[in-house]
Amino acid sequence: MLPTQEELRQMQDGDIRLIDREGLADIGGIQIDGSLPIDRRVESYLEQAGNPFFLRAGDYVIEMKYAENGRSMGDCVEEYLSRRENGRYITGPGEMP
Repeated sequence: MLPTQEELRQMQDGDIRLIDREGLADIGGIQIDGSLPIDRRVESYLEQAGNPFFLRAGDYVIEMKYAENGRSMGDCVEEYLSRRENGRYITGPGEMP
């Protein structure tokens, strides 16, 4: 079930210092089917992530911010997945795989 606009606003307003890291989806487990239309890819991401503003990468909590007039969330997710597939993403502070 997809979150409502109000639920998304509440998630966005979360405090990274207070977030329950065990309740966050691990970004490494999120799989997006690139053959789906963009709206289905976004729905799939939201269903898997639960909270699209806070995710986990191992022991790290990631806070996602999205610009209203910048790159779309879909663009950011696609870039991340592309970099992950090619082994070009940061695994920890200052580390490269």
